[in-house]
Amino acid sequence: MRNEITSKTQTANPFLAQFDRQSRIYPLVDSLGAATDLGQLNELAVVTDAERRDIETLKTEIDALRTTNPVAQLKLAETGNQHLDALKKAYSVVGRFDIAAYGERLASLRKAEREYESATQESFAGLPIPGLLQDEWREFIRAGEEYLRALDEEEAYPEAGKECLYCRQPLSPEAVALLRKYRDFCNNDLRTGLDGAIRELDSFLRGINVDFSDVERRLGELAGEGSAVSKENLATLQAFAVAGKNLRDAVAAREPVDWNAQTSETAVVNTLLDDAHAQNTSLITGLTERRDKREEALRERQTKLLDIESRIKLAALLPQITTAVDQAKWVDKARIQQRKFQALLRSLTETSKLASEQLLNKDFERHFNDECKVLRAPAVTLQFPGRQGQVTRKKAVAGGEHRPSDVLSEGEQKVIALADFLAEASLKPPAPVIFDDPINSLDYRRMAEVVNRIVSLSETRQVIVFTHNIWFTTELLARFEKRPQDCSYFDVARDGTKIGIVSKGTHPRSDTFSNLRGRINTLVQSAENQAGEVQSALIEKAYELLRNICEVIVEQELLQGVTQRHQPNVMMTRLPNINFARLEAAVTAINPLFEDCCRYIGSHSQPMETLNVRPTLDTLKADWKKLQEARDAYIKKT
Repeated sequence: MRNEITSKTQTANPFLAQFDRQSRIYPLVDSLGAATDLGQLNELAVVTDAERRDIETLKTEIDALRTTNPVAQLKLAETGNQHLDALKKAYSVVGRFDIAAYGERLASLRKAEREYESATQESFAGLPIPGLLQDEWREFIRAGEEYLRALDEEEAYPEAGKECLYCRQPLSPEAVALLRKYRDFCNNDLRTGLDGAIRELDSFLRGINVDFSDVERRLGELAGEGSAVSKENLATLQAFAVAGKNLRDAVAAREPVDWNAQTSETAVVNTLLDDAHAQNTSLITGLTERRDKREEALRERQTKLLDIESRIKLAALLPQITTAVDQAKWVDKARIQQRKFQALLRSLTETSKLASEQLLNKDFERHFNDECKVLRAPAVTLQFPGRQGQVTRKKAVAGGEHRPSDVLSEGEQKVIALADFLAEASLKPPAPVIFDDPINSLDYRRMAEVVNRIVSLSETRQVIVFTHNIWFTTELLARFEKRPQDCSYFDVARDGTKIGIVSKGTHPRSDTFSNLRGRINTLVQSAENQAGEVQSALIEKAYELLRNICEVIVEQELLQGVTQRHQPNVMMTRLPNINFARLEAAVTAINPLFEDCCRYIGSHSQPMETLNVRPTLDTLKADWKKLQEARDAYIKKT
């Protein structure tokens, strides 16, 4: 009875993972038990044919509404406003700079310099001093004064009869007189006035502390494809930046400044920046409204699709759910009798543990360690704590004190689980082995080990691998290039409204003209039945696929697969297959369409003034027709 109770007791809810937490079915499934109302679940499991037909339409619309076009465009517009704000701040600093006051202080400085220079020359006239009044001499005298201040000797020095602080020789009266002239050169009133004039002028330099390299960078951004102002107005802003930089450089060099048009030009650029900012802000408002409407439409359709799909899953699982509820009711009653069998279970456990230790555990541990070594899995400790007559095993890390999930990453846990599976399979007679995306969550550096292990396993038994990873697929197929008869590749694709079409192939193709054509036609049909933001999203999604199909045509048909994605080599033998006579005409027709596609999708920048100019359904149909005609003209038989 204990085994039957255990088998019918659900330690974990097997249905919960099938439902999204946001669906209204989730809480009902989460609370499954003996008290569950099966009548309510039966009502929810009824899905009409109309609702089932809506699924593909909803998926198409959701896929289109998920595009980031409005968000990317809004980001571009907001960046434009940031540039305009920074320029307005920098230009205001330039415009407020008082040139007249600067001129007055520059004149005061020049006057102080002349007076100081005249007095200095008069004071040292006739003295045979090498390099007198040259820059090096001036620096030497000022350094001596600083030395005196550091020694705290500037008040008493020099005095006749005392030693020279520099050469330590007695000072003669002539030397004292000369030293006093030196000190007067550094400390007299004229010098003080000169220093004051220099300080006042330096304060003006701080008043025009603008990073013109940043200004030039922002002007360069506005000069690009995403410009928020016209080229004519941009030239005016650039000219003002040049004038501002010349002003800053002249002030730094203490040179005169002549800019009579400063006030009028400042008013002009401020007006330009204000107008551009107002226009850009209006654009941001429109783009924000577009984004919000698209997000609202997306949420509405996601909720509807989630509800339909959840109810379809519920209908499919309802027999199993009904069985689980009935079992829960049976378990509640059976547990009353369970205590009578405790002693028997303990005896059975001991016998089972002895048998599993001798017959299974030692062999399994050896195979498991071998698989871990091949797959470069982290070291783990195996434990076999059989209970209630069951043969069980556990894994631990860090000396057996922690579960793998407490320490290891998801990828490391996955590779350990793979090693466990392979070790268990090795203990059983050869039989087909099925892998479902074995590298999911794995570190790609381990891909080679997993591929090699699967290939070696295929030498002794049939191996079936399901995966959506193109890289992993190409790695597997590469191992069988010299013996293709030992490996078969099948593609599961979609053909129009049909899903799950299985076809035999030789290599995975992430995109083909056929499947992209079907998806584009579906989007065009869906757009014809919609309006407003939903239709715009469908059209933008169609242009995204139109861009992809341009690449596919170039790769597979114009260039005949000479170079292909996910292929490691250039296939030079296909080079003669290119139709060079028609190549130029095809490129001339396809390239403009490709550039238009780039302009309509969010991953490419576009002019600010075109952000709210969106392609129409008629434009999409015309472009789609042009592309197909260009392709047909290239591949037509002569």
